[in-house]
Amino acid sequence: MVAAALVLVTMVVSTTLAVQSMTRVRDDSVAYSNLQVAESGQDTFYARAVKANSFPTLRLSVLKTVARTESEARPRAVIDASSRLSTWLQTAGLRTFATSQGNATLSVASVSVRLVKETPSSFDYVLSTFDLLSAANVQQGGAKVRQTYSSAPRSLGLPPMPAALTSAPSVRASGSASVAGMSTAAYPDALKLPRPLTLSEAATLRSGVQSVLRTVDSDLSLLKPNDYVHITVGTQKAVARVDSVAEGVLKVTPSPTFFPSGVNALTLSANTPLDARVAVAAVQAYNSATKFLQLSHPEAYLPGDSVSVQVGSTSYSGTLGTKTTSGGVVGWTVNWSGQGPSSTAIPAGTTLRRRVHSVSSSGSLGGSGNISLTPSYEESAPNTRLANPSNEGLFKQIFGLDSATFYGSVPKIPSSNFNGQVDGLVVLEGNANLNNEKLCGSGILIVEGNLNINQNQNASCPEGFRGMIYVKGGSASVRGNLELLGGIVVEGNMSFEGTSIAGTGRKVTFDPNVLYEQLNLNAPHLLKVQSGSWRQQ
Repeated sequence: MVAAALVLVTMVVSTTLAVQSMTRVRDDSVAYSNLQVAESGQDTFYARAVKANSFPTLRLSVLKTVARTESEARPRAVIDASSRLSTWLQTAGLRTFATSQGNATLSVASVSVRLVKETPSSFDYVLSTFDLLSAANVQQGGAKVRQTYSSAPRSLGLPPMPAALTSAPSVRASGSASVAGMSTAAYPDALKLPRPLTLSEAATLRSGVQSVLRTVDSDLSLLKPNDYVHITVGTQKAVARVDSVAEGVLKVTPSPTFFPSGVNALTLSANTPLDARVAVAAVQAYNSATKFLQLSHPEAYLPGDSVSVQVGSTSYSGTLGTKTTSGGVVGWTVNWSGQGPSSTAIPAGTTLRRRVHSVSSSGSLGGSGNISLTPSYEESAPNTRLANPSNEGLFKQIFGLDSATFYGSVPKIPSSNFNGQVDGLVVLEGNANLNNEKLCGSGILIVEGNLNINQNQNASCPEGFRGMIYVKGGSASVRGNLELLGGIVVEGNMSFEGTSIAGTGRKVTFDPNVLYEQLNLNAPHLLKVQSGSWRQQ
């Protein structure tokens, strides 16, 4: 009896242990399946977002928040950004990912925003980073995987505008119309960064000595190694080479050539917006034998550009030849007028200035009247300077991207519904007739069709429009007193008249600062996975 009881107890214990073991195996298997599904949702998200080309819609998320203080505005902007992200996940079809084991559901876990503009009564933010949570519940228990992504705009630099007004087929001007480009003498050395740069701690700049600049809530995406920045403190200015760019940290070395004479050091204050500008295109190196100029931003120039450099008291001028690669570096050859500088004569950090025509066309310039075009106009521009609009050649030349990448996911506005107000990137569908609607605001206006403007600016919009107008596939007619600060490009169509400007007053004034600001503020964002941010919850 005792032996039988022991056998029975042993059997019960063995059975219990086996059941417990099987349960643990089953639970482990379920947990593993849940984790696999959750990981799949997270692992495939980036590829799915890129394939859908849907992420650029988020670059519209300039979060305008009305508030008395920044501490009051920021939480509201975070809520707004989170809501927009959630809507984007749903509308782009990215919220759910199906696997053979089950579905993973993605949701927004947290969001951070970056301040880009401040007025006495409002604050503008853009999306900076966000955490996505991928959850799976295949059977029981479930699993969650969290990943951090960053949202950063592409660096598109300065668009290589041939002129203040560029029209592919032809240009006609009449009346007292005025269009202004820019001479090499007036071309700026550096452009203001579209987003403020504020230091989290004080720093000191010394000639030839590397300095570490730690920033607060600053976007450094427009800066890259070997760029040159102009930093002004009071009446003193230093030109520094960018050595490295990391998350919120900028390492720079001031050039001895451009450091204030007799000044030992420049002190940069913390928590105060820094007067920092990026060189339009700084000379990094020059080879007098091959006449090859290595530039920080070679994309800002076109073949045949009239250029100049100032070395001490001597100015050298010439014409750009071809954009080429030498030793793995992209740059330009230059044909100097007369004696050019020696290889050691152009200090690194010197800006290569260019002349921007008032009007440029691959066709002809016609019209009558007391037309004012300064500094000059360019007709019969060769294809090397003015790309053919077919196959998006001209669009790519100006923006550096094709239209699908630049604005393909941006909701289009029927031209008949447009009220003339531009704030950021606006795409109009169909022919646009702006007669009663005053073109006002700032940003980039793209018209898919013909554009007709006949208006006079008034007190409600004294500054006119700041930015770029791009007429895609159509012609343009501008009458009245349009105040456009920036530039206009018209693809036109050979069956149309081309671009006509008439009436009195200023029509277009080229402004590289405005173009640089608006192109990069409205550039498509890049979605990036932050390394080391994966974690299971």
